[in-house]
Amino acid sequence: MSHELGALSAFRSFPEAALAILAAQAEPRDLEAGDVLFCEGDAGDSVFVVASGEIEIRKGKRVLARLHSGRTGGEMALLEEESRSADAVATDATRVIRFDRVALAEFLQTHPECGAPFFFETGREMSRRLRSTSENLLTVFEVGRIVASGLGVEGLVERIIERLLRDFPEADAGRVLLRHPLAEDVEVVGRGGDAELDDAAVLAVATRAAPEPGYQDVVDGHAVLGATLTDERGEVMGAVVVEKKGDNSPFTVEQE
Repeated sequence: MSHELGALSAFRSFPEAALAILAAQAEPRDLEAGDVLFCEGDAGDSVFVVASGEIEIRKGKRVLARLHSGRTGGEMALLEEESRSADAVATDATRVIRFDRVALAEFLQTHPECGAPFFFETGREMSRRLRSTSENLLTVFEVGRIVASGLGVEGLVERIIERLLRDFPEADAGRVLLRHPLAEDVEVVGRGGDAELDDAAVLAVATRAAPEPGYQDVVDGHAVLGATLTDERGEVMGAVVVEKKGDNSPFTVEQE
């Protein structure tokens, strides 16, 4: 176990003697695709490191992060005794190494030579997630600024799609849908990028997702990410949608 830990970035600089002590506290767990490591609301009583495979951090249907080999998760358990704020689910055959929160905290306190590199590595991981969140918040601000600029519908749609495709580099195309005030159906009022999906299929997904403000799905092999605007009856009044081709994997970040 000490050799397995030493191969992971979070522990790579630990002395051999410290690794042996830490290995005695480690609780390895092998998961299959779909197995749940923890759920939102569970006690934050441990920290884990992904040894192999992949863990998705999910909030409802939304994927907040994907953790691969060497990445840590549940780090906030070391800083505060709060319940889990999201679910952690294996996407394929995955091995994680779990550490009890109290035991790990005591180990890091008694081995200061290990504390700095461990917190540096976990801090980098948390920084990566925070950067994604900040970029998406900036997108929300920019779209609001565009709306306030008083552009006509065509200019507004063009600017919104341009901004979204820039901030979602994995997306191949984007569309804006608005309900015509004199019609019953939602119509496509603008699109950008290399769009391949049928408009009707995209509209059906947006309508089916209501009244959820944000959603993601897979349509004809394309991952779709969208945000809907609904009225007080829950009917769709509009939606902004981005899509990507490929392996059906969902988007790594979302905004509602």
